[in-house]
Amino acid sequence: MLKKEKLSLLLILFFFSCVKPKKDYKALFDLTKAEKISYTGLENYLVDSSTFYQPDIIYLETTESSLINLVDKLQVDSNDLYILDKKAAKILHFDIKGKYINQLHSIGKGPTEYGGIVDFLIDKVEKEIFVLCDIPYSIYVYDFDLKFKRAIKTDDLYLEMVLANDEIICRKAPLHNNELKDSFVDVLDRKTGKIKESLLPIVSDGDIEYKDIIYNKGTLLYTDYTGRPLISIPDRNFVYGLNGDYKEKVKYTLKELQKENRKGIYNFKETKNYIFFQNNNLLSVIDKKKKTLTGFEYGIFNVKTTNATINRLVPSNLQEGIVQVSYPENIKKLQESIKDPKQNKMFMKFAEHIDVEQNPILFLYVSK
Repeated sequence: MLKKEKLSLLLILFFFSCVKPKKDYKALFDLTKAEKISYTGLENYLVDSSTFYQPDIIYLETTESSLINLVDKLQVDSNDLYILDKKAAKILHFDIKGKYINQLHSIGKGPTEYGGIVDFLIDKVEKEIFVLCDIPYSIYVYDFDLKFKRAIKTDDLYLEMVLANDEIICRKAPLHNNELKDSFVDVLDRKTGKIKESLLPIVSDGDIEYKDIIYNKGTLLYTDYTGRPLISIPDRNFVYGLNGDYKEKVKYTLKELQKENRKGIYNFKETKNYIFFQNNNLLSVIDKKKKTLTGFEYGIFNVKTTNATINRLVPSNLQEGIVQVSYPENIKKLQESIKDPKQNKMFMKFAEHIDVEQNPILFLYVSK
């Protein structure tokens, strides 16, 4: 069944690669009202001490049950960490010190089982975990101990979600069942899953192939610092804001990045003074006060602990901060590439205690 779904998606991609949008882009969005961000250029790395306090480093416990392929998303609640591993289709639960507790891994066709997980988030107030499934088209709700509570059935395939009061705002797959959708976003009733409103029409200004709008990496739905839902789509480097009435507007324009052929805004995180996101694996930082954007090719340089760079930004709900992840295999490769250990004693000391088989290492940074 899963193989048929994948084959169908490939056929859809081929069929629609030459399809053009039905609506005119410029008639829908007024770019003159967007905040203009000045691009200051590309630097090698961001020294962490210039922007962040010293990070909390979490070594995730490695057991046969707790192995992680990739840290795709992290949700934090005071003393708990929840990590999504999409490839393994599971959510792992650790305490804040990295000790493994339990996991959600229910692949199957039963009433509380799923084919895969595409997104998840936690509701700290209600103490619930919302899990967005691709098969079936549902949102499963669990308690903080990962015990199943209820299912919210949806009418479409969704890729990402955020909670907004009594609603769930979802970014959908623009192509589904051979049907070209009219919009990127659906607003769902939080209890029933029924669509209340559709937002952000699928449009183009004629300079971009339609298949790029749908499939390029970079589409992301997230919540900004003030709690308003935002979305970026990969056809252009714009960030759209959905206001209280969910009326779309372009909030930020970052077109200067496209001059370096860097499209897409993803793994976005906003704090009081900064906006962090990735753009074709480039760490990008917006200084909100200066209204400037700077790209950092090698990510964040950790001064006091590793004396090395980390460039794996993880989507998270960490308040006033970001999460970077370092994978043991990359640490060991860098260790082997250093011919003279005296060149970087701090990193070599850090690396010698790392086992290539252990779980990824989390760096939790809080911005100044």
